[in-house]
Amino acid sequence: MKRTATAQWKGAGIDGTGSLTTRSGAFQEQP
Repeated sequence: MKRTATAQWKGAGIDGTGSLTTRSGAFQEQP
């Protein structure tokens, strides 16, 4: 079984914002 996730980060260092998504939606409920 192959699992994948995608991460995106915008901005510099701790001032940026980001998101992490998976096909299963495992991280949808995380702040």
